[in-house]
Amino acid sequence: MTIISVAWMSRIPGLAEAAAALWVCALLWLVWNWRVRKRRLKSAVNWPKVEGRVWSIEMAPRSISGDDSKGYDVEFTYNFSLESNRKLDYHSGDFGRFFEEEEAATAWMEFYREKSIPVRVQPGNPNVSAVLDEDLDAL
Repeated sequence: MTIISVAWMSRIPGLAEAAAALWVCALLWLVWNWRVRKRRLKSAVNWPKVEGRVWSIEMAPRSISGDDSKGYDVEFTYNFSLESNRKLDYHSGDFGRFFEEEEAATAWMEFYREKSIPVRVQPGNPNVSAVLDEDLDAL
């Protein structure tokens, strides 16, 4: 790993401290976001299921570490509708998986393209939804 010189930051008073504070805030946001997602998925097991549909799906390469090894992120956007006050409300969300091999990522992506999937919806708040691995694996 190369350390970047930050000597130029000393010319602007408070810039180094502001940059450090920004990094700390970004790290705290990442940890908080990870914990919220983990808690949501844990509680989503008990949420009711509705039928959703994979609307779009994409694959992108990702470096696993500093070496030349790569993996592939596959992410899909799903949508579902719920009746509320005699009208249909539409909602959507995202779900993704990581694959080390391109062939596995491509096969998974093709299997779920435009497929009907189970979506868990938080009771009383349909804007919060989740797709669980175990629900997909049952397909």
